[in-house]
Amino acid sequence: MQEQHKDFWPPGALIKHLTDKRDIPRRRPVELRGEYEIHALDISALKLNVGYFAPFIIPKRLSAHKTISAANLEDLLPDLHEQVRESREPFVVLVVGGMIENEAAIMQRFCNRSVAVISHHDIESIVNAPDQEAAWDALSNPLVRYLGRQALSPYRPGRPAFGGRFFGRLEALHRASAGGKLGGNFTIMGNRRIGKTSLLREIKARLLRDNARLKTADIYGNNFHSGYEVAKEMLEHLRPDLARRLPSEPHLIENLPAHISFIPEKQNEDVAVFIDELDHILEFDAREDYRLLNLLRATFEHERCRIFFAGFRRVMEAKNRLDTPLITSRKPFPLPA
Repeated sequence: MQEQHKDFWPPGALIKHLTDKRDIPRRRPVELRGEYEIHALDISALKLNVGYFAPFIIPKRLSAHKTISAANLEDLLPDLHEQVRESREPFVVLVVGGMIENEAAIMQRFCNRSVAVISHHDIESIVNAPDQEAAWDALSNPLVRYLGRQALSPYRPGRPAFGGRFFGRLEALHRASAGGKLGGNFTIMGNRRIGKTSLLREIKARLLRDNARLKTADIYGNNFHSGYEVAKEMLEHLRPDLARRLPSEPHLIENLPAHISFIPEKQNEDVAVFIDELDHILEFDAREDYRLLNLLRATFEHERCRIFFAGFRRVMEAKNRLDTPLITSRKPFPLPA
């Protein structure tokens, strides 16, 4: 049954409708920041260039306005730009319940501002949509109007994908998130340009989406030349208090398992580390008698600590060699072409 047409829609009514009636998940509690309500909604189902925490922002100063002027919206732009920067999402969505005066002119001024505006007519279209598909189309319309199709396109050749830009690899995603030990540790193997980095990023995004108490570290193997450098980078992300001491106390690396297990045991937080381009790490770690891999194997035996590797030829060789710690501690997952 369709809603009655109204002259004004409270902005909060749209958020409630999306979460209660249209199966749009709310990924974080409502944040009150100054005069703004910020709702982190997961609109990745729309398959746009967006992650899992798209900020839908309600400005209290305009929440009861039946008409919205260009001056009203332009006054908000500095704050909205700051929200884009802090959220690290491609754009924010401003929700107002009133009708916008001269929207065509406002859209020109908002061009390339990373802000989409949902107003009276859009809310009415979404709420009165006859089914889920029509509601998602109605929700996409203002995003396309303000941000443009190119900015929203999930296809970015040569760039890793995640969130709304990620397609397929469902088996790998299910394996990475199911089972005991919070899903276990994984090594992803495959040829160049097959999607290993995209899969790593999508796993990370989904783990963060579902666990507010997760600390993560990203390691890109080609940037390092020794196991010490890799371990130091990991501590920079997970234990910066210890990383600051390393120049004068390099022996701290030897106790890496204890330092990382401190996080779940004393801080009650989970740990996930993502290491891309493992091939390069294997090359120098072999010369160091696999000191780093042995440390990592001991570290990530903890049930609340997980590690994800991605690599190519050397990783494929290492999984079959008995003298490589990789074979005794990881579940290899080859990606089909």
